[in-house]
Amino acid sequence: MNASRAVSIVLALAAVGMLATGTLGFTSVSAERGVSVNVVDNEDAYVGVAACAPTNANGTGEPKVYVSVMNRHSTEVTVEEIATRGGSTGDLPSSKTSIATGEWETYRLYVNTSAVTVDVTGDGFDATITAKVDASHRKNCNYGQGAS
Repeated sequence: MNASRAVSIVLALAAVGMLATGTLGFTSVSAERGVSVNVVDNEDAYVGVAACAPTNANGTGEPKVYVSVMNRHSTEVTVEEIATRGGSTGDLPSSKTSIATGEWETYRLYVNTSAVTVDVTGDGFDATITAKVDASHRKNCNYGQGAS
């Protein structure tokens, strides 16, 4: 066997070996990133949510939950969705989804639930707030107070 034939065979075996093993590159990358979550008192929160289920004097009637959303952020916020333990409550009235700074909006839901979850977006933030539904006589429901 001459030298050029030996070199050709070695190169051919090296090529087959490289094809069999791939590029020896990586197929995935993972990185650890820290997350910072700031929890503030109710009066300092960007968005406040309160939920109340008023009862009639005789305890009867169609189940209703009033959800008040208060905007304490420096710009307008948008209520994207209000969900209950049973799922989404459906479409919100389009005229009531945007809330100006310092304003509040109350939504009436015809559901029987113990908690509501409100998804809100604003300039630079997205928030999901869950509030317990307080059962109370209608006169005790403080609409617009919006605890966070």
